Amino acid sequence: MTSLLPNTLYYFRANSADPSGNVASSTGQFVTVADTTPPVISATSTIVNDTAAFINWATDELAYGYVNYGLSADALTNQVAITSTTKTSHSLPITGLTILTPYFYQIIAADPSANTTTAPTLSFTTLAAGFQNVTVSRIIDNTQPSDKRAPDVSNLKVTAISAFGATVTWDTDEDGNSLVKYGRTVNYGSLAGDESTFGSSHSIPLVNLNPGTTYHIKAISFDKGGNIGESTDQTFTTLNIDGTIVSSVEEAVTSQEEKDRAANDFMLDKLKNAPTRLLSSIIDALINNEAFKNVSDDVAVRSFAQFASQLGTAPTIVGIRPEVTVHGNAATIKWTTDKITNGMVSFAKETEYLAGSDHPYTTTIVDGDTLSNIHTVELTSLDSATRYHFQVFSKGEIGPSGKSADYTFVTEAVLPSVTDVKVTNINAN
Repeated sequence: MTSLLPNTLYYFRANSADPSGNVASSTGQFVTVADTTPPVISATSTIVNDTAAFINWATDELAYGYVNYGLSADALTNQVAITSTTKTSHSLPITGLTILTPYFYQIIAADPSANTTTAPTLSFTTLAAGFQNVTVSRIIDNTQPSDKRAPDVSNLKVTAISAFGATVTWDTDEDGNSLVKYGRTVNYGSLAGDESTFGSSHSIPLVNLNPGTTYHIKAISFDKGGNIGESTDQTFTTLNIDGTIVSSVEEAVTSQEEKDRAANDFMLDKLKNAPTRLLSSIIDALINNEAFKNVSDDVAVRSFAQFASQLGTAPTIVGIRPEVTVHGNAATIKWTTDKITNGMVSFAKETEYLAGSDHPYTTTIVDGDTLSNIHTVELTSLDSATRYHFQVFSKGEIGPSGKSADYTFVTEAVLPSVTDVKVTNINAN
């Protein structure tokens, strides 16, 4: 008998029957042992950008968790909502923060017997707009031998380089998780990987990269004791759109289409960095231009839609992965973005998932018409005991959309409901 409650009185009846149908039974009772050991908090980490932070930690037993935070270590007056279910791997977002501001936070974990552990106060500082970083700290479990040695990261390689992606691989001399910082400068700004799976061989795909662009990368692995190991900075360059290798830092643009694209990118880049007053002047000049009267409706709509789609930056999906809670043949998917956006989930059964296709999923569900930075989508009427692939998308009123990597979950095996049990035709035998 498993999954019993601690410090609880249980009654039982034991039954036995011989081949002739003679039955014997006996009753008894027992009390389970009280749980007086609080959970141990370990492997804490923070993923921080300009207006949000994602607090991650692990516990050695199933526990609830929440985070208190504030602008001072002595005034942790704000609280992130407690996790709804017990788990051993915890992640909670803190949103609506101010850029370039130090924050202090404290993790609290409580098991189902109300044994509580409060971690030491830690801190992080939000970054400048457009940047993201991951930091790791360590909380020592005094009941276990102390592990103070970080994983040794080696054999860092970049393979499967294409115009829009690449795969980063590396090895560690002990089990660690898999994270990659990447970006166009040594400040990186983006993070990919899996913080909850531990191993000594690591492989992380980078997607949605720009063609013909040099990227800086750094591989990171931290062990279950929170000791962080990382590689040195390394660079690679994605292929051109046509699949050819970039031959120089500023490769010559040959075709008229590429020239137009380069000019378009240059103008958009300048507009992104232009002050508000100049942007307002440009928009007024365009509206008052008499030539606009000669532009067809179709061209105007298409042009302004394309213009709006490239203004600003794509929203960042905070954290390593969306949170998935499976209940029977349904699932709830939650995630947080660093700006106000909509939310969509595309999903498909594994047998119907088309890996590598432009449209790999069969169904898409939207989280409603209201824009928000907290998104919840319910997937219902799923097949039981089935693996599903899914990907979340978020897009603001203007600008490009942001999306997660492809992830999977498995629905529970839902047994049929047995009702209306009857015994009929009763006779001597």
